[in-house]
Amino acid sequence: MWQRRKGAGFWSPLFGGFLVLSVMFFAPESVLAGDLGAFQSSVVSTDLFLSWIPAQARDLKLSAGQVAALKEVQGDFKGKSLEVGRRIERNAQILSQEVSKYPIDLAKIKPAIGEISTLRGELTYHAIKSLYRVQTILNRAQWDQAKAEWAHILAARAVAPSRPPSSHPGKKQGPSSR
Repeated sequence: MWQRRKGAGFWSPLFGGFLVLSVMFFAPESVLAGDLGAFQSSVVSTDLFLSWIPAQARDLKLSAGQVAALKEVQGDFKGKSLEVGRRIERNAQILSQEVSKYPIDLAKIKPAIGEISTLRGELTYHAIKSLYRVQTILNRAQWDQAKAEWAHILAARAVAPSRPPSSHPGKKQGPSSR
């Protein structure tokens, strides 16, 4: 059962990096054409995927060593994304302050924009590197199964976003599983 942990909030700059990876790895090719909405959610989606996959140990037939390694990848990604997210937030605040002035000083906003772009690129790279690490932990069949189940969860959320993803796609959630 999916539950959000207390205190595990996501800031909008962090949110600005996650769905790209879900789209890149789990969505049909027709969605890949530079969708900024997709980019906005890729970091969150990667974090959710990395949180979800160790809980699928039984379905994916993961060993205890694989589960431990997956949890390490999840922790590394979360730490890096929070650190980069704080840096993005600082630059976004500078940008917001400068844009609210009259006249806007373009010389002051250009470095902040450049830094935000660099940090988003760094975050995207780290997300892809984390997925690569997952691939090195799982065998091909486990990876393919996890990818297919995650794509099913994403599709179900796109249709019915108010329903949290189940750890078993297709399984109906009753009152006892909430």
